[in-house]
Amino acid sequence: MLAQTRPGAKGALLFHAAFPASEFGGSWPPGVSLQIHMMEDDEWAAEDLPAARELVEAIAGAELFLYPGDRHLFADNTCWTTTRAPRHCSSNASSHS
Repeated sequence: MLAQTRPGAKGALLFHAAFPASEFGGSWPPGVSLQIHMMEDDEWAAEDLPAARELVEAIAGAELFLYPGDRHLFADNTCWTTTRAPRHCSSNASSHS
């Protein structure tokens, strides 16, 4: 993941999946923001949800957004649309609830 391995990265937006920080060679770099966006009932993302929760717990300021639904590629607006807000799951939440 470029945000973890490329010097100077400011942040990462993960959609549809997440991986443990160890997958890309170690810990998450200090000062690099992270947001993870997934559907609550997405069968494909279900196996990644524990890693997403682990990242949010381990990285200061990291945020996990779980959207209602079961679509995997939910950011593709050619498939469907929704106006429902995500459930914000970050333990570090400040202004998103």
